[in-house]
Amino acid sequence: FGSSYLIQATLVEGVLWRGVLAMGNCCSNAAYLKEGERPAGDPGEKPTAIIVWSAKGLRKGDIAGNDPYCVVRVGKPKEPWSEKMRSAGRRSQTASGVNPAWNFGFAINTAHISQPEVHIRVFDQDFLDSDDFLGDAVVSLQTLLSSGGAPMDLALGGDHDAKGTVQVSAGPLELLQDSKLSKWVGFETIGPIGKPKPWDVTDSASPIPVLVGGSSLPKNLRGIFWLTEQGSSSALASFGGPNHDGGGCSLGHITGNRYTVRVCGDRVWTFAETSMGEALESIDLVYHFTFDRASDPKKCQIYPEARNWGLVLKQEWLLDFEMVLKEEPDAEYPGSVVWSRQSFSLGQKVNEYALVQVVDETGKRIQPAWDKFVAYQKSTATGDSPGVIWYREAPEKGK
Repeated sequence: FGSSYLIQATLVEGVLWRGVLAMGNCCSNAAYLKEGERPAGDPGEKPTAIIVWSAKGLRKGDIAGNDPYCVVRVGKPKEPWSEKMRSAGRRSQTASGVNPAWNFGFAINTAHISQPEVHIRVFDQDFLDSDDFLGDAVVSLQTLLSSGGAPMDLALGGDHDAKGTVQVSAGPLELLQDSKLSKWVGFETIGPIGKPKPWDVTDSASPIPVLVGGSSLPKNLRGIFWLTEQGSSSALASFGGPNHDGGGCSLGHITGNRYTVRVCGDRVWTFAETSMGEALESIDLVYHFTFDRASDPKKCQIYPEARNWGLVLKQEWLLDFEMVLKEEPDAEYPGSVVWSRQSFSLGQKVNEYALVQVVDETGKRIQPAWDKFVAYQKSTATGDSPGVIWYREAPEKGK
C-alpha cells in the first residue's frame, strides 16, 4: 500500500480515505475548523443576533444536581420542534444549578424563513442516561426585536413538570458587541445518518429528493449539481439547507467564506450505488468548502474530514481538492453553472471532472444538462442499478 494506491484511490470521488488509511497516520492533525473561526452571516445579508442570557427557577433534573444547557432553533410559525431544522440550531455551554447563566449569543441568517419564530429547549445533561427535558419556550423573532434588544423573560412549558423562565434578547449584530459578548457558534450536535433510499432518475413526476440551494446562497452555488463521470460513486449534490444534519453542516448559506456538507447527510448527496455510501458512512465523511469570497465565489479549496476517525485532511501536498468556476459559457451545458473539480496528489493532478448545475434555484430542471445526467445514470457505467440513485434522509428530526 504505497503512494500509487493513494493516487488510485483519489480517482473516484469518496474513496480517498482508503488511500489515507493505507498511508498511515500522517494526517492526524484534526483541528482545521475551530468553532471561533466560523464567522456568522453572509456579508451580503443582515443576520440577526440572538442572546440567551439565563434561566431562573428550573426544576431539578436529577439527584446529582442540575447541569442545564439550552438549544435554540429558528423556524416557521407554529412549526413543531421536530420540523425546525437541526442545522439551524445552536447549543449553549453547560452551566450548573437551577438558575444557570449561559450568556451565549449567536448570529443567524433568517432570510429564508417567513415570520421566523425562536424555539428554546432546556435540558439537564446526564452522563449516565439520556438528558432530561426541563421545558421549552416559543416566541416570534419580531416580538423579541420589538423590545429593542432588551431581555425578555419567557415562561417554560411543554411538560407538566416544567417550571421557571428563560431570558432572551434579539437585535442587529451590534447587539452582541454592545453586550460585550463574542459570537458563540456551538452548533447543535450532529444528528444520525439515515438509511439509503432509491430514486428513479427517469421519474419526471416525482420531486427530486435533494434539497435545492436557494437565494441565500451565491448564484454560482444555487440549485443542484451533477458530479459527472463518477461511475458507481457520487451522482447529485447540493449546497441546499438548512437540513437535519446539525453540527454546522448544510446551513443553506455561507458563513464567512465557508460551507460544510456531510456526504451521507440529509438530502444533500446521492450515489449511483449504495456500497460507496455505506463505505463513507462508516467514516462519516464531511467536506469543508473554503471559497475565495462569499458573495461571488470563483475558486474553492475543499478539506475532507472523517468524523469517526477524528481526522481532517488539510495537508494539501498530500491530497489537494479544488473547485474552479468556468466563467465562460460551457458549450456542452448551456444555461448551467459549471465548476471544474480538480484533485491533486503529491503535487500531480490525478483527476478532473465537471460539477454541472442540472436544477436551478427554483427547482426547475435545466436542459440539456438534466437529460445528459439521466442518460449517464442509465448507462452501465454507473454500476448494478442503472437509472437509480440513492439518497439519505435524517431518521430523527428532533430531540
